[in-house]
Amino acid sequence: MMMNRSTFFSIKFLVQSFFIQTLFLLHYHSFHSIKVAMASTAPKSTTHTTIKDILSRVQRWQNIHYQCHSNLPFVCVTYAQTIDGMIAIRKKTTTENNNNKDNYININNNDGDNQQQCLNKVSSNLKLSCDDSMQFTHALRSIHDGILVGGNTLMTDNPRLNNRLWKSNNNKDDTDDNCIESKSSFHQPTPVILDTNLKHIMQMMNSQTNIRTLGSHEKIIICCSHEAFDNHNEEIQNTFENNVIQLLPCQQNEIMNEKGTRLRRMDLRDVLHNLHITCGIKSLMVEGGSSILSSFIQCASDIVDCACVTIVPKMLGGVNGLCGLEGCDLVQSNDDDDESQAGIEFDPLNSVWTTIGSDCIFLGVCPLKSGIV
Repeated sequence: MMMNRSTFFSIKFLVQSFFIQTLFLLHYHSFHSIKVAMASTAPKSTTHTTIKDILSRVQRWQNIHYQCHSNLPFVCVTYAQTIDGMIAIRKKTTTENNNNKDNYININNNDGDNQQQCLNKVSSNLKLSCDDSMQFTHALRSIHDGILVGGNTLMTDNPRLNNRLWKSNNNKDDTDDNCIESKSSFHQPTPVILDTNLKHIMQMMNSQTNIRTLGSHEKIIICCSHEAFDNHNEEIQNTFENNVIQLLPCQQNEIMNEKGTRLRRMDLRDVLHNLHITCGIKSLMVEGGSSILSSFIQCASDIVDCACVTIVPKMLGGVNGLCGLEGCDLVQSNDDDDESQAGIEFDPLNSVWTTIGSDCIFLGVCPLKSGIV
């Protein structure tokens, strides 16, 4: 049977296509294997050097801040989020439990005390950062005097709020997992809790919950209202021996929400001033949760020096995901409907994008913050 010309060229084309695809696949898998081998054998010193470079930049910003501001600490807002901006997962609730108050989380402008919303309980066991970027977070802690979280985060996550992964002596190998060092070689920032009405610490105290952060710190500072201080200070001091909990009363501001309801919120500037003057906190990392991050970013130009966001290659979606800045409105309406100035835009000259492990790190000076260039 004779093969016509068109059939011959069709078969020739298929053979050539198969040959080209085979070469491509062989090339791709070879290249991919090389990449994997390089990644697996890459020295940890590369991550170590990247972290030290970022720390040097932050420390330079800190020194500039100390020269320009004598009554407020240097503030770095830092958190890890997914690509779609989520920092936690809301747990599912059943219909039978919808009336149970434990299925609700309280959201305040500062620490989750006043405004109750039916937002499913936030999961406390979601790990976002990779091991390398987690080491970076601990390194960042090592150059700050304090770490601030909200009362709701303290009760939900019961975090240790310490530095376990980065030695203060940079002449030693911080990445040596087999090196046993004393606790004194790891600089420990002081935990600071923002608990307006002392609701969360009182619940943990009454339920006899073991507060994990007390295991690695001599004391924790809890910022609260003057009223809460007067009502609960004696009881708290009698329960916790050796003055391991220091209550720091701060001023509150009265605001009016969109519904016309008057709310009292912590005056963050007064909180920072008291931490600096009374407690000697010259630099502060703000780590969460969502309402705390939102409150600080909302007035970033006044009290926040820099932001550090770890972006992990994951997505959670908005149905069960909790947005890191969920309570933050950075788009202010105006008569001209000019949206060109909406939000916070960081100066590329004072910002850094880098990768640590599988995560992407953004570090930038907050706009309009005077004194840092």
